[in-house]
Amino acid sequence: MRPGDTGCSVLDGSTAVATRTYEQQRDHQALERRRDAGNGAALVLYGTAGALVAWRATRPRPGPDADRARAVGPDERCTGTPDT
Repeated sequence: MRPGDTGCSVLDGSTAVATRTYEQQRDHQALERRRDAGNGAALVLYGTAGALVAWRATRPRPGPDADRARAVGPDERCTGTPDT
């Protein structure tokens, strides 16, 4: 449709159900773009949340002695040699 066109057919499948002016068609397309942008943003957030949940679920879990191993410093570890 071009500026100045007096009407276009609004289709439902292949059946004409109404007509619109150029301004009405332009406004309707702007509304559809805003809706599509909102839906796209929601889908991006939903996908990001899903990826975060999947990443968190596949991380290796620390063993039962992980806290104890971190509490011992490198110079406090037992090396198996007698102190001299």
